[in-house]
Amino acid sequence: LHMKCCDSGLERRKKASVMLHDYLSENHETLHKIIVLGDWNDDTKDAPGQHCFQPFLNDDKFYFTTADISNDLKQASYPKPPYVSFLDHIMVSKALLPKSANYNVQTIRVGDFMSGYANYEAFISDHRPVLLSFKYP
Repeated sequence: LHMKCCDSGLERRKKASVMLHDYLSENHETLHKIIVLGDWNDDTKDAPGQHCFQPFLNDDKFYFTTADISNDLKQASYPKPPYVSFLDHIMVSKALLPKSANYNVQTIRVGDFMSGYANYEAFISDHRPVLLSFKYP
């Protein structure tokens, strides 16, 4: 997914998140193994009310695997000063990947292989990709 950035973005992201949560919850019986990933354009470290994650944070069927690395600035998915932040998240259902499961989540610092972030940003994206790997039964 790609949530709205800037201007009225926060309110739009909150509404979109409620709609997405409602859809996934209503269809959880058939869509129980869920991955939602992409540019949420919000940081889970923001204060409550200042991000769009609340519907999912309040629901124990879902969790953000990226919460494991979101406090590590070296893992920031948006590394551009002065707004260094973690905006790209991977949310899963516990039915797909229980919290106790063994998984790996990390930001791929592609710019490190392209002579720096400036080159990566100029030719590919201003956001770094985030990877989740796990063994599926």
